[in-house]
Amino acid sequence: MQIHIETWIKEQKFSRQIGQLFDESIICFKHGAYRASLLFSYLAFVTHIKEILIKSNNPNATNPSRWTNIQNEIQDDDKWEKRVFEELTNSSNPIFDIKEDLRQQIKYWKDRRNDCAHFKNNEIEYHTVETFWSFLRSNINKITVEGGKASLINKFEKHFDTTQTPPNKNFDHLVLEIHSA
Repeated sequence: MQIHIETWIKEQKFSRQIGQLFDESIICFKHGAYRASLLFSYLAFVTHIKEILIKSNNPNATNPSRWTNIQNEIQDDDKWEKRVFEELTNSSNPIFDIKEDLRQQIKYWKDRRNDCAHFKNNEIEYHTVETFWSFLRSNINKITVEGGKASLINKFEKHFDTTQTPPNKNFDHLVLEIHSA
């Protein structure tokens, strides 16, 4: 798995900072420091989400003052990680276009991060880190800010999936979103 994750990381073209965090994670993994490896991987993940938020425009359904508050807090070294997690798991007023199941998985991995950071009783072994890497590979590209290009692509895919949308249903509302996405 280790070789696959290194290839996947290079393919993603993450920022230099995220690449360095993943590099640290892999070094720790190779030396059996699995708690540190998971911590660095989790930090790379939430840093990636922070970068998505920084690059994104205010989603249409989001109050501009809330968006400004999010943007301010993710710039604050003492608040950003907590705010990113809150927005990832917020299903009542979401800015991320993700399913509830994915929100629950994110909560699970935050708990494993806490196991590492606070040296709790749960065992963190090589397979725990590899499972997190599998989670990232499967899901990181699904996490999009509502209203962005990736979000619109997700809507088109859902619309043309006959298991989710009746055939021949009008998609004009999606076409109208192309310009703003």
